[in-house]
Parts: sequence; structure tokens; C-alpha cells
Amino acid sequence: ESHTFTDAKNAVSYTVYKNAPKTLIELISIARSHGNHSHGNHSHGDRECIVCADERWMFTAFFQRVDALTGVLQHQFNIKKTDRIAIVMDNSAQWLMAFCAAAQAGATIVPLNQAGGVEYLGYCLDDSDANIVFCDQSGFASIAENLSNRDINVIVTRADKNTQTDKKSPAAHIHDFDTLVAQGAPPNVVPVVPDPDACALITYTQDRTGTPLGAASSHRALGQAIFDIEFATVAAAIANPTAIEKMLRKGLAPKTLLSLPLFHVNGCVATFLTALLAGRTVV
Repeated sequence: ESHTFTDAKNAVSYTVYKNAPKTLIELISIARSHGNHSHGNHSHGDRECIVCADERWMFTAFFQRVDALTGVLQHQFNIKKTDRIAIVMDNSAQWLMAFCAAAQAGATIVPLNQAGGVEYLGYCLDDSDANIVFCDQSGFASIAENLSNRDINVIVTRADKNTQTDKKSPAAHIHDFDTLVAQGAPPNVVPVVPDPDACALITYTQDRTGTPLGAASSHRALGQAIFDIEFATVAAAIANPTAIEKMLRKGLAPKTLLSLPLFHVNGCVATFLTALLAGRTVV
């Protein structure tokens, strides 16, 4: 169902999906319900959220870690609206946890390509004015040179002693992801509800012929994009009923294979966020 939305700030009106999530917080709230879903009078317990290598995360356990990380961002690092949080990691469950925690803390998320090179990463960190960087070991190696004069908090998954005392980045404050999450979620973790038209995501182009350009997406725009993808999926199913019926007869829970990098909008929005909203397992 659609309706007309009027953007008073820019004095334009356009047609939008009426029931699409207006913010990432609304989307995450819906996704949480998959941790204890029911049909009629029957409860089906928890669902599998993420399968990554030898890691398997149910929705409940996934969001427990997200909440713990949200508490750290809000209370230890004082993250607030308009702050920017960069993610420089290979695809992983921790990437997805960092994304959701940053959204709940009210920050704008800046996913970056860790293979982009020192110049690209340095420019994007400067241009986005990131307050915190999440990275894995290889991501840290990619940005270490850019941290030498930055007073910035860097949260590293499975950080070893060499990472935490890295001499290339003396000004940065290095933290271990699992150690922070192990603190658990404080009782007063409250997701920050943003304005639907506030910036939610900044993705950077990587045109080697010029300066990277940051593409900003609002919360409302992300919700509309996700519903548009779901609409196209339903249309494809309607057009191919025999194939869909054959799949449904197998009785298997739907899963989404993530074969794209999460720093790209197709990996993050078109694949991960659409699956999260629908309760599909991401593999």
C-alpha cells in the first residue's frame, strides 16, 4: 500500500510505501520479533539469524550482543546523534553486530572497503569525520597508517597484544570487541529514535580517477529501498508460481546467501537489511 508523502523541507511530494520502516530502529525492532516468533497459539522459539563460517547466531543471541555493544557506545564512548561510526571489516557476524549497535546508538554508519588503500581510507575517515572505527585484524592493518595522528577509538575483533600496542597509531585508543561485549548490556540501553529524514548511512564510491564521493541515505530512504526490493521479489514469485511452489514443498526455512561485500549498498541494504526485516537467515 502506498500514500503520498510531502517533504516540507524540500517542498516536494512523492509516493512512498505506507508500511515501510521509517527508521533503522523501527526495522531492528521488527527483526527482534523473529527471536521468539509464534503462529496462532504455537510458539516456534528462536530463529537462526547468522551463519558465518563455524559461527551460528540465533536472533536472540545476536541482539543480546548488539545491545551490549550499544551500551558501550552510548555510555563508554558517549556516542550521540550526528556522530559517525566507520566499519572496516571483511564480511562477518561482528560486522553486522557493529552496524546494528551503531544504528541503535543513533550514529550514522560509514562502511568502508578495507582493500581500498591507504589514501582512500584516510580520505573517507577524514571526510566522514568518524568518531569510532570498527575493524578486524586485516582492517586494522589497512588503517593503521591513517591513525598515527588521530585521537580516535578503534574497536578490533579478536585484537591481539600487538594490535593493542601498535606503534604506528600511538594517538588511537585500541579496544577489543569481545572484551567490550562481555560487559553485557546495561539496564538502561534505549535505542535512539532518529528523524526519518536524518542521515543513516554514508557509502563511498571508489573511482580511481578522482576523489571518493560519499553517498548519504536517510532512514526513510533505506526503508523505501528495502520495501521496493521485497515488492520486486513478490512480483517475481507471482510470475513464477510453479518454481515457488516447488521450493515451498521442501519445507525448509528461507535463507539468504550473502555473496557481496557489506561495505557496498547491495550487500548491506539489498541483502542484509532485507533479510533481517523478513527474518531470513543470512549465510
